[in-house]
Amino acid sequence: MTGQITGNQGRRLWRRPDIRKPCSRKNNTRKSPDQHEKQEDTKMGTIKIPAAEVLKKIYGETEESSARYTILAVNFEKKYHHDKAEFFTAPGRTEIIGNHVDHNGGQIIAASIDLDTIGAAYPNGTNVIHMISEGYRQEVVVDLDKLSTETYTKGTDALVAGIMEYMKKKGYATGGFDAYVSTKVIAAAGVSSSASFEMLVCAITNYFFNEGKLEYGEYARAGQYAENVYWKKASGLMDQMACAAGGPILLDFSDKENISCEKIAFSFEDMGCRLVIVNTGKGHADLSEEYSSIPMEMREAAKAMGVELLCESNMENLLAHVKDIPNDRAVLRAMHFYEENRRVADAVKAVENKDGEGFLRLLEESGNSSWEWLQNCYSLQNCKEQKITLSLALTKLFLNKIGARDTWMASSPQLSRYAAIAALSWMSRPPGTSSAQLILARIAILPCVVFLISSMIRREKRMRFSKHPPNSSTLLFVLGERNVLTR
Repeated sequence: MTGQITGNQGRRLWRRPDIRKPCSRKNNTRKSPDQHEKQEDTKMGTIKIPAAEVLKKIYGETEESSARYTILAVNFEKKYHHDKAEFFTAPGRTEIIGNHVDHNGGQIIAASIDLDTIGAAYPNGTNVIHMISEGYRQEVVVDLDKLSTETYTKGTDALVAGIMEYMKKKGYATGGFDAYVSTKVIAAAGVSSSASFEMLVCAITNYFFNEGKLEYGEYARAGQYAENVYWKKASGLMDQMACAAGGPILLDFSDKENISCEKIAFSFEDMGCRLVIVNTGKGHADLSEEYSSIPMEMREAAKAMGVELLCESNMENLLAHVKDIPNDRAVLRAMHFYEENRRVADAVKAVENKDGEGFLRLLEESGNSSWEWLQNCYSLQNCKEQKITLSLALTKLFLNKIGARDTWMASSPQLSRYAAIAALSWMSRPPGTSSAQLILARIAILPCVVFLISSMIRREKRMRFSKHPPNSSTLLFVLGERNVLTR
């Protein structure tokens, strides 16, 4: 997949002013998707997809996106026998700088990318959610009257149940709906496939049952609640916020109750660079325990200083308490936090001053710190397997070999499958490897979007957070020569 990196061009939400009642199915008896497939239906393919001008506005093209939504509409109608649908999209994200600081009140520059999760959905008039994700045989079924961690213990069902439980606890309306989902956000690759899906579910629930009242901050907290409580994963809010808001944004998590989110005028293209995500051959889906150790160890260091989160103290205080912290790695990770937070502030200034070289230098420092101080480039459970560190080394050799101009790299790894193996693929192609597995991602303007088919009324919805209105696990290579990795 390829795309040019774009600047920040705004965010828009398409929604209708009134919410229609759930449509009736062609058969009132609830049947499984498999049973529906066996039935004749002479009206298949009647659901209209979003208009070309809307797709153009969101994706910058119409041919590929139209084909995606056409398939989505046909499959939704085939599986659930609705004669109407609304369409939703939520993007993946990349963390640009600010690796693993959100959970301790730090600042991050993040951005949504043009790899998104899309869904066709409509209320079903019941209290049960039915969802099918393309490529997965098992239907997600969540009974809103039976929400608990005992009922829903794992997988996507638990994630949806957690979101719905959060909605109910906060007094928001919920209801049953049917949805067919397809995604380009690569799973277990550090571009937040889970958060993208979570934000899609939030957008559906907000649109059909809450008249668009939920802010993106509530989207993020619902997703975080589901991961923390139902998945037992100590995630922050950066993934969800970046997927929900769209475009390059500066996030400040120092106030847990009032997350600050500001849009920034940032673009890699303005620096003559590309953001490259490449396959390392290793996923991080089984590393929740190691992921969770980072915020816990940072809080261990914070506790030694007499505070809850690292943002409540400073580097000087940490250095004064080094002997009070028996866990050396916790100290190193806390040192990473303070230096990374400083780098984010410097990166914002670099953007304001149009200092591209300074910005890229900060990215390189961030990557090195993630490698050396944060120590999340490989698992200590199997230290002989170091796909990310090997990929870093190979890609650096490759870039030196081709003489790439002004090349920096930034790593924010959580053992992602998608990091930099381009060097291995192109310098000495292994047997069976046809080409480099490369994705050129563009920073996109996509927020969580609803496509309105009936009236196509377009209304801008601005972020309304308390101040101004969540961690990347990809390894990012910023290349100074724009076409250096294009075959």
